[in-house]
Amino acid sequence: MTPPQPPTEIQELWADRDKRALEVVRASVAADDLVGALLAIEGAAPEDIATCRHQLYQWGASLHLDPSLATAVVVLKMTGLIHNELEFSGDANNYYHPDNSRLSLVVERRRGLPILLSCIWIVIGEVAGVDVQGVGMPGHFLARVGGDGGILVDPFGGGRIRSPEECKAIFSHVTDGKVLWRDEFLLATPRPQIVERVLWNLINATHRSGELVPCYRHVRTLAELFPERGHLQVLHANLAEQVGALPLALSLFREIAQRFANSPLEQIAARRIEQLEQRIPWVN
Repeated sequence: MTPPQPPTEIQELWADRDKRALEVVRASVAADDLVGALLAIEGAAPEDIATCRHQLYQWGASLHLDPSLATAVVVLKMTGLIHNELEFSGDANNYYHPDNSRLSLVVERRRGLPILLSCIWIVIGEVAGVDVQGVGMPGHFLARVGGDGGILVDPFGGGRIRSPEECKAIFSHVTDGKVLWRDEFLLATPRPQIVERVLWNLINATHRSGELVPCYRHVRTLAELFPERGHLQVLHANLAEQVGALPLALSLFREIAQRFANSPLEQIAARRIEQLEQRIPWVN
């Protein structure tokens, strides 16, 4: 596949709105506000944020679940609302499209990736007073209703209940049997990790579709959230170079060389600095 090409004209890569969105992500993660974090990383407009929040709250409030209901009954009622009435489903035809990782558009289109559909379950459950966990099984995100020991649900599969054995079979299929199963794959995934995983999905999807400027913003968001992760800083610098922002890339590699001195990253950065200095004749 031909790699994405840089834009003919370099757009503004990191505007004030992106800085504000990053701070919203940080604040939302700290406040355990999954919806706020996901809407911020997609860069949703204020009106879309308000509409999405209102819609999710309205759906959750409409369930009117009795606290005494058995977990299996709760699952049936949530499946009835989310998948039968609202018709949310997995987008198998355009699986890698970036819109499948953008919460406001998933709510609007009723289509998305397993992790975004699981987030729909989590948020609607939260409003309805139901403990719904995200379960980050590699390759296929799930939801669990009823807390630890509750019922595993496959939102991408229309809310179908999955046994641990079925989850193992799905895992074996998506990994072609090349990865050894571990029971920890069915542990609950903390919300900050859910946000990080959605960011990675957006990075992969936008890069795959050639949307390099949005891809840059997602990469920079991740690099800003985890400044201690050297590989993210290198990814940030590499993508700056790929979109044609050579002075920015050079500055980032110089920073990496300083911050990660006496490590393999310093050596990687030193080589890239030398290469970029040759490409930018006016640089000091």
